[in-house]
Amino acid sequence: MMDFGDIDTGSGMDWLDHHLLRQFLVVAEEGQVSRAATRLGIEQPPLSRALQKLEVRVGARLLARRPRGVELTEAGRVFRDGALRLLADADRLGETTRQTARGERGRLIIGVTATSALHPAVQDRLGRFRESYPDIALTLQEGQSAPLVDALRGAMLDAAFLWTPPADGLSTCDMTSESLVAAVPEAVARRLGAGPIRISVLADATFIVYGRRDGFGLFAATIAACHRAGFAPRFGAEAARLSAAIAMVGLGLGVVLLPQTLRMIAHPGVVYIPFVTEEDLTTELRLVMPLQAGGEAAAKFQAFIKTLANR
Repeated sequence: MMDFGDIDTGSGMDWLDHHLLRQFLVVAEEGQVSRAATRLGIEQPPLSRALQKLEVRVGARLLARRPRGVELTEAGRVFRDGALRLLADADRLGETTRQTARGERGRLIIGVTATSALHPAVQDRLGRFRESYPDIALTLQEGQSAPLVDALRGAMLDAAFLWTPPADGLSTCDMTSESLVAAVPEAVARRLGAGPIRISVLADATFIVYGRRDGFGLFAATIAACHRAGFAPRFGAEAARLSAAIAMVGLGLGVVLLPQTLRMIAHPGVVYIPFVTEEDLTTELRLVMPLQAGGEAAAKFQAFIKTLANR
């Protein structure tokens, strides 16, 4: 057995020193102190003293001498397994820290509206980002444009995909221009035909209010389009969510303008009709961001999306 001798046991936790743990693991693997010393590139006596100190600090005998070397005691086997886990955790912590510093790990909160969340361009960009940076957790926060803009200004969001004009104090990146279509009740569609139509034919229609409180997005686009055609839209029922607005159309309560990609949302009694090309009824999908990214992961996200948008 090893002679503990006159060793200062101290009162700290320096037996958790990673260098000492790795030395112990080499001895445990080699089964011989002299061979372990050679592998570690040190003399045998300092290694023996280090192992003695480790045992004193742990408060248990970890190695038992045998004719051909040393072997782990039962306590030594438990300590070996724990040391392996500890060093693996330390290695992971170091790599995680380096990844975070490089913007390859972290958590991002991305704002979306009900309409932007369903857009293929948004889903494509988010999907590609997840493939490129699987260790960055993405959380999508749905809301209407104005509250999301406020959240961006308050540093509560890292970015947002919005159908909105540029907002003061924020950075924007144009994603795509989307043609608008009219979601109308079946009875109205029978009267208008399959289209394309001019928006002026909806002058007598009741428009369902979606996003009135925003002052942005589709509500603003609807007002602007109608005013260009020479009439003020007559608004009726108000819907807090896109699904409710489309359901109201199906009930015959009015019409609503939507990006054309949302024609994928099938609902009984609802028909989507395009507008003539010369009307130029479009809305812009943008990535909206704080002027200063909130961290390395956010900066990585912004740069990645901008690169895809410019292709």
